[in-house]
Amino acid sequence: TADDGSYIFRTIKPGPYPEPSGTIRPPHIHFDLSHADYRLVTQMYFPGESLNQNDILLSTLAARRRNPATVICKPAETSEPGVLAFTFDIVMLA
Repeated sequence: TADDGSYIFRTIKPGPYPEPSGTIRPPHIHFDLSHADYRLVTQMYFPGESLNQNDILLSTLAARRRNPATVICKPAETSEPGVLAFTFDIVMLA
């Protein structure tokens, strides 16, 4: 991360995959962050994915008093042809 906490990474967008219960997980990226006092493991989902609505983790966030919108990244501008860009805020308070 930069001094201001911002970060950039480049990867290939993952595809959906089956999980043991027989459902298909939507494309998402796992983040595992640590601080001296705690660890945060979260997932970033992509907007507009039809599988998002049935994902076992994403669809149960509201019942656990979490806003599902916070784990869906937002489209961002890029000048690179053929490249998708997104923003995803992760907040870790010390």
